[in-house]
Amino acid sequence: MPGRSTTFDNYSGLCGSGLYGEFIAPDHRLARNGRYFSVRVGTFDDPEKIRPQIHQFVEETLTWFDIADDLPRIAGNTLPHPDQR
Repeated sequence: MPGRSTTFDNYSGLCGSGLYGEFIAPDHRLARNGRYFSVRVGTFDDPEKIRPQIHQFVEETLTWFDIADDLPRIAGNTLPHPDQR
């Protein structure tokens, strides 16, 4: 990722589950007003309605995890802009 970034992970005050990440990264191509957010799918009331569009951080998958679809595979935090996926 170009430039520098700062990450803030945000958790539920009740159960401690991860809710979303906030990234301060003015030079990142996904940033708007210098920030972008990553929402954890488990925070949705019905996560079955959310279909994946990519696999991110594929270089860090567990050895036994098999990606069995043809979705784009992205290494690290190098997401293309949604208009270019």
